[in-house]
Amino acid sequence: MSKFDRISPFAPEARVPLQSELDEANFGTAVWKRNERERFRVRCVNDGYERLREHLPLSDGNRRISKVDTLRLAIRYIKHLEAILNSSDHWSHCECFDSFQTESEQNAERMRQIGRKRRSPI
Repeated sequence: MSKFDRISPFAPEARVPLQSELDEANFGTAVWKRNERERFRVRCVNDGYERLREHLPLSDGNRRISKVDTLRLAIRYIKHLEAILNSSDHWSHCECFDSFQTESEQNAERMRQIGRKRRSPI
């Protein structure tokens, strides 16, 4: 057969192997490496959140702050620092963090309710 001849789609050499027939050794390594990279990426992200928490006020050692609350608190803290730079008397009337705990609990409750709605049968 020359290279210009067409192969019949029903010929044995035109057969495409099924996923289950593929050699696990060749593809297992790639999947393992991909999963390992993802685990490493997640560890790095979590380490970044932990480092950020260490620099934020209101970090209670007894209660772990969620990722969303960590970002919200970081935003408040940045705004607080900006207010200090812009106003010499900010400390005397600072209320930057007064409502954070309450809002955090309300957001957590809202997320729990959303989770319950998604799980409940329609």
